[in-house]
Amino acid sequence: MTLNSASFSDSNAVDTQNTEFGNIGIAAKGILWSTDGFVLTSGVILQTPTADDIVFGNSAGEEAEVIRNTQYRLLPYLATLHYNDEWFWQNYIQVDAAANGNKVYINNDGQQFDQIGVLEEQNHLYLDTSLSKWLHRDRRRQTGLEMTFELHYNTTINDSDRVSISDNRGNVQLGTSNFTADIVNMNIGPTFLYGSTTMTVAYGTPLTEDRGADGEMRVLLNR
Repeated sequence: MTLNSASFSDSNAVDTQNTEFGNIGIAAKGILWSTDGFVLTSGVILQTPTADDIVFGNSAGEEAEVIRNTQYRLLPYLATLHYNDEWFWQNYIQVDAAANGNKVYINNDGQQFDQIGVLEEQNHLYLDTSLSKWLHRDRRRQTGLEMTFELHYNTTINDSDRVSISDNRGNVQLGTSNFTADIVNMNIGPTFLYGSTTMTVAYGTPLTEDRGADGEMRVLLNR
């Protein structure tokens, strides 16, 4: 899911009250090498532009600018798992790169849209590490309790893109200039195992000034 892609207001404020269908990712992955206590895997995710176009307009419902959602993104990754009967350690590296851009159109005369540029989302690098320990495990009864500590690093690896236009509202800039992100998040929490059911309760918080939230709690149930 994603935020509402249409914004019709004189201030062009983002609508945070409604959500809609977002972009869908398709993944292919496999094991490259495995031994007792170690697994190396790799794969790639293709993000497809299934979400709606981004539309900016006024409170009268007139469209002013449209960003066509045409961008495909490739996300190749490499991951490792080290494990024994008591501990397991996972590492993950991934690049999130644009294969093309989103075309930008402006409504010049109220009837025809003209393309004025291409807006390409920034590329990212993701680094993740996760260390877990079994506090209790009974293979015969298929029960267990483990604690996990994770660190996640997200950084931009190229300059942000923007398209500047002029219309009857004056100068308008689509995109953010000189934007960079260097975010480190920490997650910690237990996972409970009972038969074929696992439940994870985790708390996450950023360790850097760049942050999307001060903290969040998640409960994951897998049957």
